[in-house]
Amino acid sequence: MYFTYKDISSIEKGLRLIEFSPPSKAEEKTENISIPGRAVSRTTYKREYKNSKKPLKFALFDRSNYRDILAWLDGTGKLVFSDEPNKLYSVHMSGEAVCTRISDDIIEVETEVTFEPFAYSATPTTAEIATVYTAVENIGTVFSEPIFEITLQKNDAPILMGDVNFDGKVTPTDASLVLAEYTRIEAGEEPTFTPEQFAAADMNGDGLITPSDVAAIMEVYSESATENPNAPAQNIVLDVNGEKLTVGIPNAVISNGFTVTVDCGLKLIYYTAADGSKVNILQYSYGDLPLLHTGINYIKYTGENVSSLTVTVNERWR
Repeated sequence: MYFTYKDISSIEKGLRLIEFSPPSKAEEKTENISIPGRAVSRTTYKREYKNSKKPLKFALFDRSNYRDILAWLDGTGKLVFSDEPNKLYSVHMSGEAVCTRISDDIIEVETEVTFEPFAYSATPTTAEIATVYTAVENIGTVFSEPIFEITLQKNDAPILMGDVNFDGKVTPTDASLVLAEYTRIEAGEEPTFTPEQFAAADMNGDGLITPSDVAAIMEVYSESATENPNAPAQNIVLDVNGEKLTVGIPNAVISNGFTVTVDCGLKLIYYTAADGSKVNILQYSYGDLPLLHTGINYIKYTGENVSSLTVTVNERWR
């Protein structure tokens, strides 16, 4: 047997395993509550699970890459065992590595690996969700924390004047971009704006980009600075087994066709802007982030302008 850690095989590193196995079953966290007048305390099971530790012992026959291997077996990463290639573990290796010289050429190394409570699917199930209930199976042995991706249809509304980076709002960033484009043009360089960006930047409609357009953009920003650009313009409601989560969708998402991610594991809801940045909108949503129980789950959504809505089950085993 061999293992892969951080996408590198132990065979590639020249390790011969002596002892290393995945954890059998994570221990569930409990809380004991003393009740006055009752002889025995009450035990509450919290549906939370403890990390576990397992020894890793191997022999190294090539001492030339000894330090390289110790650096590789450090920090946090994904681990896959060769006899269970369809599952992966999140592990952390930060403890001491005890090295014993067996001979001039052979070193035995022993360390400890901390496993997070679950094994995860290396290829998690993904399903398309519709406005009627879709049956989605969680084949894991414990509830999962899914990820939903909600992609909105791009709105054909008129261009928001001054919004040259198309993030749904007018900010000093737009003014800086326009000033930089003006400087390039004045220096005789080729313009970089697309026709749509040029149209958004030409605030006075004179067919040119000038400092007056920059000033106009800053004036628009000053007037709208007290407004919240991420305030929801509409809602998408996720219905998972009858439990509902309402996701507030900002105007920037609707006007640009951005994707909203509901990550139930990270406890985050955000959209990805045009520049790749993640914008948190959890505060504009309400309801519990859904979990998927083992077996068949029924999921649907209600809302408008949805181009696609998918769920990644993130199956896990305890």
